[in-house]
Amino acid sequence: MQNSNLALTTIDQPETWLDLDAMHEALVDTFTDDFQPNELDRVAFTGATKAQWKLPTINGQEEHPFLEGIIVHHHTHRIMYAADYGKRDEVQKQVLCASRDGLVGHGEPGCACKGCPMNVWVKRPNGTFQPKACSERMYVYLLRPGMTVPVRVDLSSTSVKVMTTYFNNLKKAGLAPWKVITALCIGEETRASTSGKKGDPFSVVAPRMDQKLSRLEWVALQAYRAKLLEWLKPWLTYEDQAVTEGEPETEFPEVTYGAPASKSKSAKGPKVQEDEDLIPAGSF
Repeated sequence: MQNSNLALTTIDQPETWLDLDAMHEALVDTFTDDFQPNELDRVAFTGATKAQWKLPTINGQEEHPFLEGIIVHHHTHRIMYAADYGKRDEVQKQVLCASRDGLVGHGEPGCACKGCPMNVWVKRPNGTFQPKACSERMYVYLLRPGMTVPVRVDLSSTSVKVMTTYFNNLKKAGLAPWKVITALCIGEETRASTSGKKGDPFSVVAPRMDQKLSRLEWVALQAYRAKLLEWLKPWLTYEDQAVTEGEPETEFPEVTYGAPASKSKSAKGPKVQEDEDLIPAGSF
């Protein structure tokens, strides 16, 4: 039996990462209609500083400073809230539009994400950028050691650029995320401030490559990845359910859909969160 804390140890034997027989069984028994993508364990870190990964296990939730595994898939996902986004203690969050695959929104405006007016950066007079009204996040499917089903790591918009840079660096080295073992650490950055003063610190993902997989290992992963993507597709494109306009499904239980708009002044249109550390790639 594999130790559940294996992700916190140094792996001296790469062959222990992949149990090919168990993975073959997962292809047949796990990725079926009886097990849905939203049932994958969702992993995230919380806290502005000194954050820890919140990892569900058989024995309950554990906290880890970093995670290790093979990234078998990743993709952007998006969600746009109504004007009251962020006021958790005052109102429930209302989702206007959401996209699981990061390509097509479901709700209002419910269009292709590329070219959507809610998916653009707006430059302020002082030169800083106002965040997009539609929040861009990333799902990373991490196959941890000794496991046959990946966890779904949910990264906030502040970590998307960091992960994208990591993936690009792997590509420049002739590698792919599923050909290496990646450690997802948690780093710290400082929020930009319009006043010129030092902003508040916040946590971001800090990925690093631990080691390459052998050719035998990553070739064996191809059938696994193909089945995983086939299994994910109906969920990513909302084919798994009937979605009515203005009522996208999401995984945030506190969210309500299609709720009447508030009559308050703030409800006249989407209000973006003041999060000035989000700077578009290639803006300099």
